[in-house]
Amino acid sequence: MKIITIILAIGAFAGTILAAKKLELKDLPAPVQKAAAENLKGGKITNIAKEKENGITQYEFDTTLDGKTRAFNVDSKGTLLVVEEEASI
Repeated sequence: MKIITIILAIGAFAGTILAAKKLELKDLPAPVQKAAAENLKGGKITNIAKEKENGITQYEFDTTLDGKTRAFNVDSKGTLLVVEEEASI
């Protein structure tokens, strides 16, 4: 019985991983696309993640420009919430 439970758990976990789809800018709501374009500042998007924080759906954009990383978050209405930039010390 334990083996069956373990196999089912592994199958459920694998199904979750396979169901995850990489987000693309074209698939996001129009206000989010617009905000991303306005905040790219010449950078290239390296990753997009969708998350829910404090009940607010937001999209995190990881970008690079001239070898430096920058990330910013916008909500589903296109409002800029957070900007994180790489800094040299």
